[in-house]
Amino acid sequence: MKKLIVSAVICFSFQLTNAQQSYFNTGNFQKDVPGLVLTKSGELREVSITYDHPDFIKSSSYTLKTSQGEIDKSTLEAFYIDGKAWVFRQTAIGPFWVVLERQGSIEVYTTVQSDSKGKQPLVITGGAVEKGSNRILQSEMMFTYKKRFTEMVKDHQELAAKIGTKGYGALQYLNAVDEYNDWYENSHPGTIKYLPANFVVRIPGKSVASKSFTGLADMKEQLKTDKEALNAERAKKLDDLFANRTSTVSTELASAKDNVPVKKETFAAKLARIKADGNKVGIYLNLQPVHVRKPVNTNISFSQDIVIEGEYRDESLNTAGAEFLQELNQALGSTDIELIDITKIPYREVKVLGTQTRIDDWWATKYKVVFNCTVDPQLIASHESLDGKTKFKASLNLVNSLIVTEYIGGSSSTKQDIITQVLNLGSFLSPSFTQEEDMTDVKAIYDKTLEKLAVPILSKMREERADGVKKLVEKRLN
Repeated sequence: MKKLIVSAVICFSFQLTNAQQSYFNTGNFQKDVPGLVLTKSGELREVSITYDHPDFIKSSSYTLKTSQGEIDKSTLEAFYIDGKAWVFRQTAIGPFWVVLERQGSIEVYTTVQSDSKGKQPLVITGGAVEKGSNRILQSEMMFTYKKRFTEMVKDHQELAAKIGTKGYGALQYLNAVDEYNDWYENSHPGTIKYLPANFVVRIPGKSVASKSFTGLADMKEQLKTDKEALNAERAKKLDDLFANRTSTVSTELASAKDNVPVKKETFAAKLARIKADGNKVGIYLNLQPVHVRKPVNTNISFSQDIVIEGEYRDESLNTAGAEFLQELNQALGSTDIELIDITKIPYREVKVLGTQTRIDDWWATKYKVVFNCTVDPQLIASHESLDGKTKFKASLNLVNSLIVTEYIGGSSSTKQDIITQVLNLGSFLSPSFTQEEDMTDVKAIYDKTLEKLAVPILSKMREERADGVKKLVEKRLN
């Protein structure tokens, strides 16, 4: 098959495409869904494709898992899964498989990047607009669209005159792309080789296929069902997260007075003012369960991170909250900061990007400054190729971070101010252990990493946190 010819490449950010569009369907994670593969020799095959971690899908280093076995992506021209066509492109941030949005003389694609856990909403990164040596960075597009895009389509004079007018502004750039590509195809028929209609990517001069291959209609129906199940799962997680909590603050914790900060007040003055108002300052320990960190593509040939599901909650780590409280009060010369029982904090129903959710309603409570201390025990598990043998390797990456927030105004307010944020309050990486046998039980892996610490984990946390608390008080809370 001839190589797809591209005379211009355009990659926009998530905001310029569709803020509600999802590039990773968590409901399909690790499921086999109907798909297509198009080989470089031109063979088109219907297969079931495992809906893998997005960092694996976009990387050429990882194979595509299908019902016909694992496929080396270097042999493919494109593949189709979950309503999206993936093609390999040399982007401004490196060579990756990307989601093809438009094909033609001007090509539109989106690069996909996951968060650290892989099952959360994704970050959609931008690239560039290219035509020959002319490159427009995505970050420049909103500010230089009219001038630069007019130059890009100047050979289509009628369209060039429309750029920037109603229907052809930066947010409607696809109208300009489609019109240009239709014109180019009519003017230069057969110049560009397009993906088959099965890939449901607009072909210039033609409409997008509504049913492209056997099983697509069923797949769409299944995706609809999975989306409903995902929404139900999210609702359940929300209920579990706020279990035994209400939206009404107790009389004991109700705000005594609206919080009105004084301009340029010191932290000590802030503590005194809040206390005089009858309100409080507290520490909330946000303890995460022990889990295996999702794989990170390190491009190291002899080491490959692996997926291990499940989690384990180490209740003994709850003591870290009281210990941090004592350390902070002592460093500040205070006895006024107290430990917060999160189960007594009310929640508030809010909408975020059109989705109903809940947040902690600190404004309704006496807690006007909250130290949110997160302890996130992450296990790193991998397969290491040493001396021709593959061994299991694991270590504990304990992430300890802090964010200090002031909640401003009355009980119906939404205003808040981040006083300071510490990404590393006392994080550490344990020595690793290696063995020939694989492990899949999170608690068992965690226990073995604790053995490598040689000291109790709480002692290690205190030791690593000491310098962080000192710097917090001396350099940030002043």
